[in-house]
Amino acid sequence: MTAQANTIAKPISTTVAGAQNTATPATAATSASAVTPIETKASRRYRMPFGIYDVLLFLMAAVWGGNFVAMKTGTALIHSSVFNLMRFSLGVAALGAILVFSKHPLTIPRRDWLNVIYLAFISTVVYQIMFINGLQLTTAANSSLILNAAPVLLVMINVLRGKDRIGRNGVLGSLLAFVGVISVVLASHVGGVSLGGDSLRGDLLIVGAAFAWVWSVLASREVIQRNDPLTFSFWHGCWITILQVFVALPDLPQVQWSTVNWGGLIPTILYAGLAAFCIAGLIWNNSIQKIGTTRTAIYNNLQPIVAAIAGMIILSEPFTPMLIVGTVLVLIGVILVKRG
Repeated sequence: MTAQANTIAKPISTTVAGAQNTATPATAATSASAVTPIETKASRRYRMPFGIYDVLLFLMAAVWGGNFVAMKTGTALIHSSVFNLMRFSLGVAALGAILVFSKHPLTIPRRDWLNVIYLAFISTVVYQIMFINGLQLTTAANSSLILNAAPVLLVMINVLRGKDRIGRNGVLGSLLAFVGVISVVLASHVGGVSLGGDSLRGDLLIVGAAFAWVWSVLASREVIQRNDPLTFSFWHGCWITILQVFVALPDLPQVQWSTVNWGGLIPTILYAGLAAFCIAGLIWNNSIQKIGTTRTAIYNNLQPIVAAIAGMIILSEPFTPMLIVGTVLVLIGVILVKRG
């Protein structure tokens, strides 16, 4: 996934549709009791009408979807690793300012420091190495298709582990959302999808990147639940930025700063750093704490739709009727997962 994927703060690269998890438990009928035997008070509250978290998650998906365009534009002006370092630095500075002037805790418990560093390592190093190298060996369409399967993979792992129970409707909803994403990807990359063959090595690396994303989301849940989301977001972002310095070091000397188109670069850094990394990332972490990873991750399937619409408006990319079909399927899927 473009620069976003290239550093992922939560989502995924140029083509990636941010993948982006678990679900709240839901009561089910007797026939579904094997899948959803338990329901918590939090899940019962959330299953009711659409509320503030749904609005915020739609906003998050819209921001991350638009970030694909910002990343594509920004990384055409400067090396992707340097772009990511700049946007991470800006996003962390904004999170730090919010943290200082708010009444949230300034630090996290000592026992969670290694966990935060570990999560940053997965996001910045493991994911990025697999994604960047895989993208060079396969097509953007293949990458997008594989990475957008990550939320469905997350749902299935959660069901098998018994950590989050969403019932048959939830499983069906996540599958419908994935079919909707496939419709958008295939329509946007006609003839561009060709799994296996010469692209097999790249496809396997992208599969590894998808697993790394799922791995990081599952590993982050307990840490986020134990800490204030804003505090976690700040320190997690700090370590992502520190690790990104090492990733960008080989490319920094090659940047010809005097020739950089700052008029075009600055708006993309502002969007990718403040809107996508700071605000949308904070919404993501807060939602994981409040409603679980599955019901948060399902909104990632809206990202390729937003990206396709933004591409049509800003980059004059072609419109396809499959975009409407995909949008309808994803929205139905989101509703089913929400209601469990």
